[in-house]
Amino acid sequence: MKIVLSILIAFIGFNGFSQKDSKVADCISLFEKDPEKATSKLKKLIDKAGDEAKYEAWDLFVEMKENIYNTKLTKVGDSFDYFVITQEFNRLSFARDSLLSGNVELTDGEIKYYLNEIDNEQTILDNKAYAMYADEYESYLFAMREASLKSKSVRADANMRAMYFDGDPDTMTADTAEIRMFGMAYDNINTGKLEEGKTVLDNIAKAYPNSYSVNMTYYLYYYYKEQFDSSKMYLKKTIELYPNQIEPRENLAKILFGEGNTFRAKKQVEVLMVLFPGQDMKNYMSEILFVEDKKLAEKRLIRPIFPNQIGLNFPMEKNHWKDYQEAKLKVEAFTEVTGIIKENDVTKEKYLEMYSWKRMLEKNRTKKPEELAFAYQMEEAGLLDCYVFFSNYHIDFAAQAEDWAKSDENKERTKNFVYKYLVELAD
Repeated sequence: MKIVLSILIAFIGFNGFSQKDSKVADCISLFEKDPEKATSKLKKLIDKAGDEAKYEAWDLFVEMKENIYNTKLTKVGDSFDYFVITQEFNRLSFARDSLLSGNVELTDGEIKYYLNEIDNEQTILDNKAYAMYADEYESYLFAMREASLKSKSVRADANMRAMYFDGDPDTMTADTAEIRMFGMAYDNINTGKLEEGKTVLDNIAKAYPNSYSVNMTYYLYYYYKEQFDSSKMYLKKTIELYPNQIEPRENLAKILFGEGNTFRAKKQVEVLMVLFPGQDMKNYMSEILFVEDKKLAEKRLIRPIFPNQIGLNFPMEKNHWKDYQEAKLKVEAFTEVTGIIKENDVTKEKYLEMYSWKRMLEKNRTKKPEELAFAYQMEEAGLLDCYVFFSNYHIDFAAQAEDWAKSDENKERTKNFVYKYLVELAD
């Protein structure tokens, strides 16, 4: 099976690489023969380039890791060991359904006991299955986290968003006949059997008119038929029902932008940027600003360390980032794994990321390192939180950013911050 990378061999390499772009092309050529070796060589080139490595290079590195991971998943899925695990898991699921059917002659206590036993056994099976591809998955995840830390990699942030934030908040009850019918409708529509799929979908919609999946599948149906007014109608309905979901807004923005309706597309992207301020969303804003002869200068720092996390420790830096790292030690005893700080006598700050930045700024107020100049400016303007959670967003503190963005006031403050401080005229 031939492995193909979507990024062209002729892509522009790295700033500061002089005549070494051919080495990047060599990595791409080598990937088909030896993916691991090619990925390792590319990473060495990126590390040597340091802060000058372009995000396209990081995107390519992430794509290589993703390809290796997906190849491993395919091998695992085709293996006999995985087949055995799947069969046993399905057997336990059938037993669970039987216990919950109400047709068994058992007491409530006995049912609870057996359900707990099934949960334990399925957890063991899940762990066995995960162990078969854990190394590739963890390597892929670390690659995305590092790319997001050290570059403006669109691919890294987009892929992590898909992994962590693109779940369906559906209203349909699991394990029902309607769920199976919906699967049939969705598959038909996605394989071109549009009318067959819609017939089934119409029946499901009678029972679940407000289902996220049903309405998004109606959008797909009309999109494939190139009836864009109807596809937009279902996207708008889904947004109204599920205002904090990314996918419907993203697709609506794409359609509007493709139609040349930049103003309305911009309104959707403004919401998206606050819901998930990753590089993929910022890239949408950059495309819209390009039409307006403007650009997004997010003033993001390429930090040398991963964000503070409870339960994880990294080697200490020797400059002001050490003060950032040490801040965690002050509050970790009463901070949740998510980075939400519980009520305490040390600080009234709710978020570990904000507390760490504030401690760093306070510790260095006299000498004020040059790279923190804009942070000090935003602190004085009362917009440090907008700068941290928008410009310096990273998946490692996504839970904190998500909680912070629940506030309508913070959403509006972020939009104002972007237009006042980050949007500039194009060069």
